[in-house]
Amino acid sequence: MEESSYGIISLIPVTCVLVAAIVTRRSVEPLVFGSIIGWIILSGPDFLWNLGESAVNTAGNYDNMWIVVVCALFGSIIAVMQKSGGAFAFGNFIGKGVKTERRALLTSWFLGLVIFIDDYMNCLVVGSTMRNITDRQKIPRAALAYIVDATAAPVCLLVPMTTWAVYLAGLIEKTGVVPEGGGLGMYVKVIPYMLYPIITVALTFLFAIKALPLFGPMKKAYAVARGTGVTYSGESSMKFEDVLPKENAKLSMIDFFIPIAVLIGVTIWRGTDLLAGVVATMIVCLILYVPRRKMGLNEFFDLLVDGSKNMIMPLLVVITAFMLLEVNDQLGLTNFVIETASPYMNGIFFAPIVFFIQAMIGFLTGSNWGTWAITIPIVMPLAEAAGVPAVLALGALFSGGGFGSHACPWGDATVLASAGSGLDNIEHVKTQLPYCFIGMAFSIIGFLILSIIMV
Repeated sequence: MEESSYGIISLIPVTCVLVAAIVTRRSVEPLVFGSIIGWIILSGPDFLWNLGESAVNTAGNYDNMWIVVVCALFGSIIAVMQKSGGAFAFGNFIGKGVKTERRALLTSWFLGLVIFIDDYMNCLVVGSTMRNITDRQKIPRAALAYIVDATAAPVCLLVPMTTWAVYLAGLIEKTGVVPEGGGLGMYVKVIPYMLYPIITVALTFLFAIKALPLFGPMKKAYAVARGTGVTYSGESSMKFEDVLPKENAKLSMIDFFIPIAVLIGVTIWRGTDLLAGVVATMIVCLILYVPRRKMGLNEFFDLLVDGSKNMIMPLLVVITAFMLLEVNDQLGLTNFVIETASPYMNGIFFAPIVFFIQAMIGFLTGSNWGTWAITIPIVMPLAEAAGVPAVLALGALFSGGGFGSHACPWGDATVLASAGSGLDNIEHVKTQLPYCFIGMAFSIIGFLILSIIMV
């Protein structure tokens, strides 16, 4: 195994980010601060030059720009759908059957399970669809954002026909865990051992039916919502604003269902290509709304711009998180964490430790797909040597990644779940983290029990 060249020093940037985020209660500035600290460690007096290079490289990276374009267009689609009245018509229809807080949260949970193709789609569609409904029931948007986030990556991991499953099945093959062509079959076998996603989906169901107690910041958010009717903080209200349809406009659910059907259908048809889905949806919205005078042509394009503006702050968080990720990679953070824990990875403690390591790497870096490419080739030979079944080791790795995606304050799914729900990211993070750590604790216990049985 290649040794980390910076050792414990590699933890300094992410530690600075966490401390700065807690102190300032902001997202972008702490990430930039952590990146600066990292480049000072890496290059000394040349840190400003390298920071600029990192920003340029981040902006020029295809995958990063794909995320920016997809999310910006999602913001545009949400705005024109709201202006058409389609989203409100759907909300009114659902609202007739949703007369209680429990039904509103259960509906959100159910939609999170149904829209499983991609975690980005889940976060933005479910959040933007349900937030008006939950607002009517005086449910804090923090509760909606928690359910949306908890049914994004966790559900994508549990369904073997998502972008996550396709990627991980391919990675299982590329790293030699199974022969070529056996990746998806192995992935299906691993699903029962993905404890964190399973436990998290169960916890959110209990939360929705009010069988899981409220505590911490979430309890405070509920107290404010019930006492004042205000479902989100002033910080959130400055960043998100719903677009209202024309006064006395005739509301029709076809203005909601046709775009959503196109979004999901084209995404699946193009091999889970979400970019193709959002572009096709935007074209369909133009054809569906403008000729029927739901809005004028100029107004349509103005809404595209205004809608994308709602995504600027979430996208800034994602972009600066990518800059921090590059710093962490060059410092060897992932390798350092694995090297430090490797002596303890044996016997019945192997799976719990692997889960915890992968969870912490995802939580600290905001990256899962990239770190899996590093951790799987390292962990799987160690699992074989320790006599740990491959399904258990992979289940621990994938579960850890699920926690990282769900809990990381600057992870893309976390940021988009808060954006889709119309909530400030820090407000979302502080209210959901206690529930994330409950899921982590039960997962560690579960992996320990499975290890006693299987190893």
